[in-house]
Amino acid sequence: DEETDEGRGGGLGTLVLADNGEPADWLAGLDSPKSPFNKVKMMSSNRSEGYTCKDLGVEFEFISCTMQLEPNVGDEAGKYIDFIVQQYDSFPPFATFVHNHEGDWHDPPHKTSELLAVDASQIEHGIEFISGFCMESLPNDLVLWAWPTVLGDVHPQPFRYASPCCAQFTVTRQAVLQHPKEWWIRLQHFVRHFNADSYTGPVEFEHVRSKHGGGFILEWMWKPIFATDAISSANFLETPSFFKDCSARCSSPSFQEIEYSMGTSQDGDGLLHQQKSPHSDGLLYQQ
Repeated sequence: DEETDEGRGGGLGTLVLADNGEPADWLAGLDSPKSPFNKVKMMSSNRSEGYTCKDLGVEFEFISCTMQLEPNVGDEAGKYIDFIVQQYDSFPPFATFVHNHEGDWHDPPHKTSELLAVDASQIEHGIEFISGFCMESLPNDLVLWAWPTVLGDVHPQPFRYASPCCAQFTVTRQAVLQHPKEWWIRLQHFVRHFNADSYTGPVEFEHVRSKHGGGFILEWMWKPIFATDAISSANFLETPSFFKDCSARCSSPSFQEIEYSMGTSQDGDGLLHQQKSPHSDGLLYQQ
């Protein structure tokens, strides 16, 4: 079925950059006739009014580049969701969401090569991460606090999963359109008007309580947001393997090429939210 294949990622896609005014000369390496992208969309904060892609100093021959000024709220999540809401009715076959930098610690060792190698037609679960270290979702007080608002109508019962950090990934059209546009607008409101006043648990980074806190929390939740695998039970033993496995590819030597697969909890049900992490913020880091 051609339409189904296209919805799962066939065809050329859009590279969406969360831009905060960083240098963008590294994008020149993506301008290739073999690029999987035919468009670059700069979702930009901290740029002057009237600033365009031409002002970046990059000459695009094979890719069209457009820029949109964005409010600086919610870190990359605000920019990603704004793109989804705006493009929902004509969403490309796939979109790759990344930060506008080439060599930060959480980037893959060769980010440009990784992006040129994107083959969304091979994505079987809706989302594929390009970098990040692996982390477990539970126990995490922040995730549990946000779960009813973010995922309650998709996955009513929180469940345990592993996911790369740092919010750089490719998603298929199917992964986006499985949620109605109104759902994405609600998520947009969560990020734009983030308020953590009702959260009474501990935090390690005060950033969580700022206007960017929604983006920090969604970093943990992109995997179940976009995953097209059905969850019939929160029992860990019945969770699809996609949610238990995680591959990490980072420039940082501490996290390079980590393959991580989750073990089972002591009681085997995967519902660890009554337990506490040894970390003050409830976060589990897998190194």
